[in-house]
This record gives sequence, structure tokens and C-alpha cells, in this order.
Amino acid sequence: MGYITVHDPVVKKLPENWNDRIILFQDPIEAVKDANLLVIGTEWPEYRQLNPLEVKKANPNIMILDAGRFLSSWAEHELICISVGTPYKE
Repeated sequence: MGYITVHDPVVKKLPENWNDRIILFQDPIEAVKDANLLVIGTEWPEYRQLNPLEVKKANPNIMILDAGRFLSSWAEHELICISVGTPYKE
């Protein structure tokens, strides 16, 4: 069974019963290294300020689901970025 990697700038510890399924990272870039999908569900400054080139370097094949529709410029960096409510284009 797989696991989920997460980052949340205000969460410091997850419930103990999640430990074998969810891994909390203090650095968002570390959280994407082995991920298949990056879901950004909030427009917090920590995520608005992420450098798309750092994300791409950490995981060049990651697919990004932009629930807040604020990362449209990331597609310019050859990242697969899908915004909620917009058609997917390859």
C-alpha cells in the first residue's frame, strides 16, 4: 500500500494513527520528491511563493492540480498543471 506525503505550514505533527499512511514534511519541495500528484488547495503565501523551477527540479514528472487556479504561469515551465474548472491540455 502506498502513502501520502503532505506539507502544511501550520501543522507540526499528525495524529499518531496516520503515521503509517501519511508523511508530513516541513518543506514543501521535499514533499513532492517522490509524489505522483501535487495538490495545492489553498492560496497561502507559502504556496504562491513556491518556485516552479524548484518543483520541477525536485520532480520533473509531477502532475499539479491547482484547486485555487492561481498557478497558471507554471505551465510555462513545462509542468503538467491542471486548474480546477479548466480543460486539460497536453
